[in-house]
Amino acid sequence: MLNATFVLVNPKGLHARASHKLVETLCQYQSQCDIEFQGRVADGRQMMSVMLLAAPVGSALNFTFNGPDAADCMNAVRHLIADGLGELGERTD
Repeated sequence: MLNATFVLVNPKGLHARASHKLVETLCQYQSQCDIEFQGRVADGRQMMSVMLLAAPVGSALNFTFNGPDAADCMNAVRHLIADGLGELGERTD
């Protein structure tokens, strides 16, 4: 089991499109991933579960990865979040 904390840098936080990108990435791996934010825990493979975290920009999300490819999964999430879930450089108005 691996644990990591990543901070959301995309301007809109964990909204529908960002949640979809995160879930899509996690579903590429065999490992299970739980995401915790402010005492709520989401199943990283369930879109509605992730969206309901409603984490704004600057939020620290705690991830728990458990499975045979946990390290690869964690690295993919690290890069995805660091890249702003594909939204850096987009207009926010």
